[in-house]
Parts: sequence; structure tokens; C-alpha cells
Amino acid sequence: KKPKKVSLIFEDEVGKNMFFGIIGNSLNKFFHRINMDSLSAGSLANLASLSLQVPELEKIILIPDGDVKGHTKKSKNLVFLPGNLRPETLLHECLKNLPEADLFWRECPATGYTKQVAIIKPGEVPSGSKEAKAWYKDWYKEQSKFWGRTNKIAFSKWADTNKDLCKQFCHEFLKVLRRVSSDEAIPKEKTESILKKYC
Repeated sequence: KKPKKVSLIFEDEVGKNMFFGIIGNSLNKFFHRINMDSLSAGSLANLASLSLQVPELEKIILIPDGDVKGHTKKSKNLVFLPGNLRPETLLHECLKNLPEADLFWRECPATGYTKQVAIIKPGEVPSGSKEAKAWYKDWYKEQSKFWGRTNKIAFSKWADTNKDLCKQFCHEFLKVLRRVSSDEAIPKEKTESILKKYC
């Protein structure tokens, strides 16, 4: 018997890539992945509230970016991505802090990818918040082509350097997953292997 799938709803492709860079793919058969490019985090929060009152929507988990957690109402099936900034900003900060000799630069699928290409060449982040948001999005779009499909190598590197945040996120997510998939057995060994990465 195939397990009923839980729908995971993200703000965009970047959020989805960050999520799977942290969680991995071991629970894939339990998920539908949905990107809501046209919905804001506030809309996701409203959808989360609505899903608690509409039985047909109860098997969804909404996963907005971490930068909205301070001004988005909490809900039982809303789990924020780790950190207090957008995924693009978190990645930029992570790579900026990596030494030039870090294995990450050699492990990226694209040859010749260096800290010079990732951080030095793109220049300084603008000071205005609107300009900075656009800059980080453009930076991510330009750099992501060096990271391979789903950008897993970059988000896995971020996760590896932020284990406490990722462990907390995994605990929160798995708690919600167990609740919304109450009639389905999520294998314990799979959830334990996810958490073990961040011990």
C-alpha cells in the first residue's frame, strides 16, 4: 500500500532547494512538492490557518522562508526555514565566510569555481533593503548555475556550518509531519538518520 503523500508548499524554488539540502531525499515518497511563486509568506500563513479548518487541506505543511517568522502568525502546520534571513542571503554569508582553501570550491560541479567568482567578483551588497533584496536574488540566480541541479551542494554546505539551526528545524518539521500524516507510518530509522546528521 502506497503512503498518502503530504503536500509541502514553499514560497519558491529557492526555499524548496534549501529544505531538501537540509532534510535530504530519504522521505521523498511521502511528499508532494509545490512551489507557490505568486504567494507571499503572509498568504502562506493565511493558507495554513485555513487548512486547519478545511479537512481537505489538512495534509499540507507550509514552509516559508525564515526572514518572515517575526511577523507571521504561527500555525500548527507552518514550519519556517531556519535562520532569520532569506535563503539567498544566508548562502551568500556562508560562502563569504568560507576559506579559499575549503573543499567546497573544488567539490562544486563547475570547474574553476572559486571564492573570487562567488564573492569578490559580484561586488558589494547595496545598502538599501529593497536594492539588497534584488541584489541577493540576482546573485543567487547567477551563482546557482555553478552548484548543479537543485543547488544541493551549496545548501548542504550551509546546513553543515549551521548544525544547531538545522537540528532544531528538523525536529520541528518532523513533529508536524508525524501529526499531519498520523495514519501513515514514517519509518523511524529514516527520521533518526536525518537528525543524526546534525548531532
